Amino acid sequence: MRSRGHRRVLRYLPSVKRIVICELEKLVPAHVAPQFKKENYNVVNDPRTEIIIDDGRHFVRTTREKFDIITSDPVDPWIKGSAALYTEEYFRTCREHLNPGGAMALWIPFYECSPAAIKSLIATFFRVFPEGIIWSNDTLGEGYDAVLFGQAGPARIDVDAVQRRLERPDYLPAAQSLRETGFGSAIELFGTFAGYAPFLKEWVRGAQINSDRNLRLQYLAGTGFNYFLSAEILDDIFLYYSFPKEIFLGSEETILDLMDIIERRY
Repeated sequence: MRSRGHRRVLRYLPSVKRIVICELEKLVPAHVAPQFKKENYNVVNDPRTEIIIDDGRHFVRTTREKFDIITSDPVDPWIKGSAALYTEEYFRTCREHLNPGGAMALWIPFYECSPAAIKSLIATFFRVFPEGIIWSNDTLGEGYDAVLFGQAGPARIDVDAVQRRLERPDYLPAAQSLRETGFGSAIELFGTFAGYAPFLKEWVRGAQINSDRNLRLQYLAGTGFNYFLSAEILDDIFLYYSFPKEIFLGSEETILDLMDIIERRY
C-alpha cells in the first residue's frame, strides 16, 4: 500500500515505532525511492521501516498483524484492475486489521472521474466506516483530490491537543513537514474538512456499491476518464456541509477559528 503525503508526517512522529510499506514492484524501493530521498525523508533506510514486496491487499488479507494506521494510495480507479482496491471487502479487511482506535486513510481522485464514480467510491467506504470523513485538497477551489478517513470507532479530534504536540521539541520535524505542504498549524490542517458520512447520507443515496463480485467502479470510472469535474464534485459535497461539533474538540476560540477557515472555502 503505497503512500504519498502520509509517510511524510509519519516519518517524523516520535511515537511511531514501526513502518511497514507494501510495494508490488521491487525496483521502486531499490532504485526509485532513493532518487527522492529529500521528498520521502529517506524512509526506505529508516531503521523502523520494513519493506514488503507484495500486493498491499494480499498482505493485509493474509497477515495476522494489526496496525494503528493503514494508508492506502491506489492508482486511479479508471486504470484496469484498480477497482479491486476500492471494494467493500477490501475496506472491511483493512478495518479488521486496525487496533482499537486505529485509522485508515485512502487517497481518492476527483479529477478524471464522473460524479457517479466518486459517489460509488465514497459510498462504499462509508458503508464500512459509517463515521468517515472527507479531507479535501481544493487548492484554488478546483477540488482535484481528497483523502477519506475512517476509524474503528467514532473520530474525536482535540485540535488544541494536536497543536500543543506540534509545538513540542520532539515534534518539530513533523511540524516542519506539515509547513512544507502548506499547513502552518493544526487549525489549518483540519480546515481541509469537506464532509462527514452522517451528513452525506442523502448525497450517496442510490450510489452503486463497489464489491468484489461486481467491480462496478471499474466501469463507472472508465466512463469518466475525460471528465474534469473536480470543482463541481466538491461543490456538490459542500452543499451538505454542517460543522461537525461531535468530531472537533477544543477551546471556544479554537473551534470558532476552525469554523471560519472551513466556511471560507464554501
